[in-house]
This record gives sequence, structure tokens and C-alpha cells, in this order.
Amino acid sequence: MVPAYFDEEWDGNFAHFSDAFSRAWSRAQEDASAELAKKEEPLVQNYERKHTQLLVSAESFARISPTSCFTFAASRLAHTDAALRQRFIKTLRRYRERYIDFVDMKMKEEPDKAEGGVNVRVVNGRPSVTVPSHELDLTGMPEYSLDHERLTESVAATAPDLGILAIEFLLFFVAAFVAFLRYDVR
Repeated sequence: MVPAYFDEEWDGNFAHFSDAFSRAWSRAQEDASAELAKKEEPLVQNYERKHTQLLVSAESFARISPTSCFTFAASRLAHTDAALRQRFIKTLRRYRERYIDFVDMKMKEEPDKAEGGVNVRVVNGRPSVTVPSHELDLTGMPEYSLDHERLTESVAATAPDLGILAIEFLLFFVAAFVAFLRYDVR
């Protein structure tokens, strides 16, 4: 069965037919990739939303423990917390889009270097085999950089953990002091 976007008829010229088929195949791949990306995006977003909800719930429950509060505060100040992973994934996705756009632009500028595989063409009844160069000029390629959180933002984000730690410290101290006062020395 011939795809709907392949509308070339066989005219006896293999090179013409080969070029037409390559263009049709490229369009088919682009259409399939676009459709797959469109279906994949909501699934990824749903997964990330559920993962974030689970992470927030687990951290909220773990904050009952003073050790966990201290760990969350210290890891936030050291920029090694779970929020770093989310920022990393977000910036990596943005970089991926910029990188793909850049490579697409370079491939359009240098189409002879963008072809893949081995090209076999029949010229004047003789087969011609070429292996295209895959060395795209990548000058001007976008650089990846992670968005770092400022110290003031980190300190502000640790305030709830430090507050919970202070309250727990006071409660445990008062409980220990009351227990000490009620202890009979005899």
C-alpha cells in the first residue's frame, strides 16, 4: 500500500523515484514523530505531576522527625535537594528544544551533510555510491546551564524546616525539664 503523501509515479528514472521516495519517507517520519510527541507530552506531564505530589506528601510526613527537618534544611542550603532535580529536568527540556532547533537549522543550511546512511544513485546507467559527511558545523551551538537558586531563596525555603526544628526543640526541652522537676531524688 502506498502512503497518501507519496504521490510520485514510476517514470523509469530511478534517481527521480529515489529522491521522491526519500522526501516522502522524511515527511512520514516527521509526521510520525510529531504525532508521537503530541501523545507523549500529556503522559509525561501526568507522570511528573503524580511524582511531585508523592514527593511533597512524603516530605510533609517525614517532617515529623527532627532529623528529617534538619536533613531537608541542610540539603536545600547545599543545593542537593529534590527541588534541584525538578529544576534540572526543566532546564534540560528547554535546552533539548533549543538544541534540536539548532541542529535542524544547521541541517537545513547544509543538507548534503544531513543525509544519513549510504546513498546509491544510478547516473547514466551506472551505479554511484556515496557516503555523506556527517560533520555538521556546530559553531554557535547553545550551551547548557542550570538555573541556580540564590542563597536568599534557599534560606527562605528552609525557614519552615528551621521553624519546625525550633518548635520541636522547645517541646522536647520543656518535656525533659518537666520530667526532671518531677523526678524524685530519694
